[in-house]
Amino acid sequence: AHVQLRRAIATARRDGHRCILVITGRGQHSPDGTGVLRDALPEWLSQSPIHTHVLAFATALSHHGGTGAFYVLLRKPPKP
Repeated sequence: AHVQLRRAIATARRDGHRCILVITGRGQHSPDGTGVLRDALPEWLSQSPIHTHVLAFATALSHHGGTGAFYVLLRKPPKP
């Protein structure tokens, strides 16, 4: 999941997107009932190399997935 996230963020930024929705799920079907990806995502977004692409992130609104999704705001793409 971490590799896919890095690729998706780099591709979205290169293509000029400024915001992406990352759906992690809430973890309701996990054996221990916790969202492993949901808990890991903020740390991943704050670490190198992903943090160089990310301006900010926040939990999504309920109609976009609520606590099972995040908005990730991307920095402007580098100038060619």
